[in-house]
Amino acid sequence: MPKGSQKEILFLWGGAAASELLLGEAALLAQDLHLGVTHNVKPGMEPRAFLKAWKGRLTIEKNTTGDNFKLYSSCEEFSREVDCRKESLRHGMKFEYKKENGRKVEIGKGGPSWFEEVKKSVEKVEKLWSAENFKDRIVAIELPSRKIWTNFPYELAQLTTLSILLTNLRVYIVSDTPKTEGSHAQDFQKRLDCVREIAANIANGKTIKELEISDLPKKFKSLFPPV
Repeated sequence: MPKGSQKEILFLWGGAAASELLLGEAALLAQDLHLGVTHNVKPGMEPRAFLKAWKGRLTIEKNTTGDNFKLYSSCEEFSREVDCRKESLRHGMKFEYKKENGRKVEIGKGGPSWFEEVKKSVEKVEKLWSAENFKDRIVAIELPSRKIWTNFPYELAQLTTLSILLTNLRVYIVSDTPKTEGSHAQDFQKRLDCVREIAANIANGKTIKELEISDLPKKFKSLFPPV
């Protein structure tokens, strides 16, 4: 490609209601028009280049009808419709009112009747630390956010053998306790005691809850993007 020429990528995206036949016809049409090689994009797996092309105007709808409200999980580059129910509620979401010409409002300025009941209990992840050995002592290393999603700043895979998670409501200590006894288990227990002291300083009066990484409750997993 000559230097300075414009690079073009042809994406073929099909929503939940798009049949294989319809997608095939679209691909054939692109071929007949000599548009170039098409890159198939599946809903929920859109590449960053596809999202950025919309310059923040992309809204991905679900194939639903008849609801008075729609709930969207939003980031800087796009919005995606999620199930409009309490369990889906996160900070940074938007409601769309079908009765008000599709006007979107920030969460907290309207929404279904159940919103006022639960908005104060909506949990949001603020920071995540990994407890590591450093010069014969345990230190908490703050981990960077991997996600562009404002309401899902971290991934579940970022949890380590000993992690501390801070939310707006509480502090979690997540550990992977050794299954065998002996010196390894004793050393782990000492590290865990150190992590408890660090968590107490972070909590600043908030409740501290300890979880086992092999048995995480569904509510805790909902603080992370679905996998």
